[in-house]
Amino acid sequence: MSMGPAQDTYDRQMVQTATTFLGLRYLDCLLCHDGAGHLDAVSLWGAQTMRMQGWRMAAFFSRTRMQRQPNPATNYVVTELAAGNYALNTNSGNRPNRAPVGGQNQVTPAYLFSGRTAAANSNYRQVLAQEVTGDLQFSRATVNYVWAHFFGVGIVDPPDAFDPARLDPRNPPPEPWTIQPSHPELLDELARSFVNMNYDLKGLMREITNSAAYQLSSRYTGEWNADWARLQARHMVRRLDSEELHDALVVSSGVPNPMTVANYPVPFQWAMQLPDTTVGGGTVAFLDDFLRGDRDENPRRKELTTTQALSLMNDNFVITRVRNSTAAGGQMAALLAAYPNNTALVDVMYRTVLGRRPTTEESSLAVASIASGVRATRAQDLLWALYNKVDFIFNY
Repeated sequence: MSMGPAQDTYDRQMVQTATTFLGLRYLDCLLCHDGAGHLDAVSLWGAQTMRMQGWRMAAFFSRTRMQRQPNPATNYVVTELAAGNYALNTNSGNRPNRAPVGGQNQVTPAYLFSGRTAAANSNYRQVLAQEVTGDLQFSRATVNYVWAHFFGVGIVDPPDAFDPARLDPRNPPPEPWTIQPSHPELLDELARSFVNMNYDLKGLMREITNSAAYQLSSRYTGEWNADWARLQARHMVRRLDSEELHDALVVSSGVPNPMTVANYPVPFQWAMQLPDTTVGGGTVAFLDDFLRGDRDENPRRKELTTTQALSLMNDNFVITRVRNSTAAGGQMAALLAAYPNNTALVDVMYRTVLGRRPTTEESSLAVASIASGVRATRAQDLLWALYNKVDFIFNY
């Protein structure tokens, strides 16, 4: 929360809303100054937008009050005041002074793209929510974020840097500007499809992952040109997120990892369910090693680190999954019983953990290893080795 005037908080809330739900991070700049002379080189839309328009967007939060609670299950209690607007009366805080414009010292809400205002007796945030979710830009931003997650690069990239003045190939921007999306028709079609499926995120993910573009091989014959990445010339390799890795370890080993979080009555079975990125029971360190970031200040990062390699080799969360997988109820215990033939066992272990069959050499080495000692112990060794293969932490 801001330590400056209340308007800094309203601005912050609007910046997060515009960035997360509309992909418009440049609104942050417009809450300090007009876009002209500041955004000319990065955003055609931004260069044409005024600070007053940013203030009128932020004014949707001018009646919002947030009170922190000691219970993380509620975190904040949000209330809406019956009256109040965005005052132009500050000379301190995180933004340049807010001074009256043309004698106007109170700013009332107006949605930047539709021009819709909020009636004095309305709930400002509810009006804003209706405008945001009814805006096709909301759908564009959502499908683009999901696309970027699966492909590693957005149709508009960076995914939070949309330029609304450069999206329509039927109305191209003036030179030297170019159309921003790599595939504008695809972006528009996905956005409209998302609306038609009633904003079903699972349906959107199904549509994307069933596409020919997603199912391309990551292999590319001939000389690769990095400029082709945005054109979907091949499947781009992506490192799995920390929660994906955690849940993959749980599923493939068959060893649950219930995570108890203070003030929540039921343990969480999956890292994907965790209510906040600062929690995770005894697996916080493992999740943090894979740079999960947080929802406010620190974005997820995809870098590879030595700590990640050490974590996969030695972290107690991983070792427990390996050792307990051959115990009653574990995935490897079931496979050991179902596949008495070592070649078949190796084959199904590779498919279970890596989603592919072993090569001839991999199969030969693994079968020989399992045959050379106690079968369950050798299966544990193979499981640990599979978790530490590059294949496990990357989506190819």
